[in-house]
Amino acid sequence: MKALLLAGGLGTRLRPLTDHIPKPMVPILGQPHLKRLISYLSPSGIDEVVVTAGYRGKDIELALGDGSNLGVAIRYVHENTPLGTGGAIKNAEKHFDGTFLIFNADILSEIDVQAMLRHHKKHDAAVTIAVKQVNNPSQYGVIEYDADYRIRSFKEKPPPGEASSNWINAGVYVFEPAVLREIPAGLTVSVERETFPALLSQNHKLVAYRYEGYWLDIGTTDKYLLAHRDILDGKCRTIAGHSGSYISPTATVSPEATVVEPVYIGDKAIVDDKAVIGPHAVLGCSAYVGYGSMVIDSILLDGVKVGQNLKVINSVAGNNCRVYDNLISDTCCEF
Repeated sequence: MKALLLAGGLGTRLRPLTDHIPKPMVPILGQPHLKRLISYLSPSGIDEVVVTAGYRGKDIELALGDGSNLGVAIRYVHENTPLGTGGAIKNAEKHFDGTFLIFNADILSEIDVQAMLRHHKKHDAAVTIAVKQVNNPSQYGVIEYDADYRIRSFKEKPPPGEASSNWINAGVYVFEPAVLREIPAGLTVSVERETFPALLSQNHKLVAYRYEGYWLDIGTTDKYLLAHRDILDGKCRTIAGHSGSYISPTATVSPEATVVEPVYIGDKAIVDDKAVIGPHAVLGCSAYVGYGSMVIDSILLDGVKVGQNLKVINSVAGNNCRVYDNLISDTCCEF
């Protein structure tokens, strides 16, 4: 079974982190998200992955390689100019001659790949779209479907209070390769706004797959922080073995420091005397927290240095950032 991972986005909502890191490669508890996604898919029967890479695509290829260490074969399709989600799918057409899966690479979920494939085959669908129920669908693509799961309409980001459904496009699809002929080549195309409505108007059978497990778009700083909180709290099982606290055996935590669980403290991290770490603090490889400083509900990526008697709260500090002033509330920095 093959899967296509859409990883070409610019990640503008996660800037400045994505000024130097492609959005699909932002670390989740010390490992790039895309690497974790592939590791999650491999045991589900996915043995070949095609990655559409645009912005900083060479960084993605360098980090993942040929996939042999992840149990899959990885191929790359590079975009010289952004093609949108539909254009990216079309650009990878030559790699697919049978039923295949597609994932937006900025989604964190626990979706059961085999169950979705069975649903797709049972309903003889041309395209199956995973749908997720949310309280406020105004920031998403809303999907209406009937009692037989057949999709009847799409509405992209309806104004608050005007949505006809609270089931949204969850960014995971099953495609039959024949529908790729309906996407124009060499153009910027949105699969959500253009391809799916066009397929519907041409009477292709599009089916909804109701997904009720954990789901989060990690494309903003707030959602990136929330993903780590949820993992540490055990709400997301995609990343197994990391609920609760983890302190690397190579980390150094002063006996005079205070650790408030749950936390993640990575390899070679150092926590100095009187520092307070947690709850929901994530320290990357070689991060350093100085004397008397507090890191709460925050993520320090690799090599971050926090000075003495400072507060880092509800913030993300990017690779090798030096923190000399308090970062309190809703801050994302990369120096």
